[in-house]
Amino acid sequence: MTGEAVERALRELPDATRDDARAAIEWLLPEGGDWGDLLQLTLQGFLWYSLPMKWLTDRVRLHEVAWALGDLLELGRSERHAGLCRSTATHELISRWETDPETARVQFRTLMVDSGVDPPDTTLLTWGHLQGMTEHAACLHVSAALEAAVVDGSLVPGRRGWRSVATSVTERTLNGPDPYGERPCLLDAVEEERCRDWLSDLRRRTGMSDDAAAALMASVVSSSDDDVDAVGASLEPLAWFLRQIGDGVTMTEAGYLPRRLVLDADERYDWFGLKPKFTVRGERDLPELMLIHRLARDARLVTPRRRRLTVSARGREALADERSLLRAAVTGLLDPTTWAGDAAVGVAIALVCADPTQRFTSAALDAALHRHLRARWRRGAEELTVDDVRGAGWPLRTAGRTFGWFAPAERGVWDLAPRLTDVGRQACVLGIRAVACGPRPAW
Repeated sequence: MTGEAVERALRELPDATRDDARAAIEWLLPEGGDWGDLLQLTLQGFLWYSLPMKWLTDRVRLHEVAWALGDLLELGRSERHAGLCRSTATHELISRWETDPETARVQFRTLMVDSGVDPPDTTLLTWGHLQGMTEHAACLHVSAALEAAVVDGSLVPGRRGWRSVATSVTERTLNGPDPYGERPCLLDAVEEERCRDWLSDLRRRTGMSDDAAAALMASVVSSSDDDVDAVGASLEPLAWFLRQIGDGVTMTEAGYLPRRLVLDADERYDWFGLKPKFTVRGERDLPELMLIHRLARDARLVTPRRRRLTVSARGREALADERSLLRAAVTGLLDPTTWAGDAAVGVAIALVCADPTQRFTSAALDAALHRHLRARWRRGAEELTVDDVRGAGWPLRTAGRTFGWFAPAERGVWDLAPRLTDVGRQACVLGIRAVACGPRPAW
């Protein structure tokens, strides 16, 4: 049953609308909840999605339920919420879900974002489509702060600059205290839940031992600002590449970087190992430069327009802020939603968890990578074999050589996996942390 004030308002409604209003409000409010428990975000989700998609009744009745709920909210002196129940946009969307679901879905997302109370993604947190209980509670808490800003007039959706205000409110609330008292900071509570869920899933998929899981989590949790600074400094080749692109370079007809830039890169970093017998002809002769080029594109640090390549606004921001560059590079390399990115995650985990006092062979690395990938990826209708994953971690291997994350290979030894340098271990840990604390992929 709903709260006493809601019950009194229900009794004031005409008999024809009371049952519809009761069904709607009991869907929206928790048991014993009252007017103060109803958030605009929750009401929008009900009117614009749950009501037309989950209530098994005819369309006319759906409109009647929305109007009845509006009458009830008006009695509860919530004119703003009541207006939402009666708005033209609400009833147009209810009808459109039946006639054109794809357009309705786009309109639903547009209305949610434009309402101002749907928490936006920020540099602190990208909200997941699949949320745990803590993250969902945090999303509602942030939405309540946004709604309070709308009510007091500091946030006016549609006014110039309103999205920046919404971002500021969101970040301030995430950095504020955890209202549920589990962690000092609300953002910490969300990230802890994500890390815990990610590690649980990783252990289920790979059979990781308790000791290895505990050591991995300890490494992820203990990462510090010093680690960030050291890894950021190692990305100098990527920063140099962006500066060379500058206002733009013209690529070859085949889509490769101009030879002048390739020669400058080799002169600066001496990546080409076949001199003096052979000379550099183009980008394909420098895997390190190819990796940087691909990473810059995947992270949207550069913008290709036909044969012209320019630094994007995001790239200029990364050049001005080393941590932005680090975040873009790490999340671009270790992207668990792509084959190459998930393989890089598997390689990073295997190398971080490897016993530094023992020889870690390439065969052991392939076996660890196979355990990581086989549960989520397939080769057509067949399960992956170890042979299918050999070489899958080449982006991280190439990045390890490019940024100094791997120690030089022993001459004449071909069966050993790469060995992490101190900065390489820090880079892998930061990448694993970004994956663990990132939004849960919808596999």
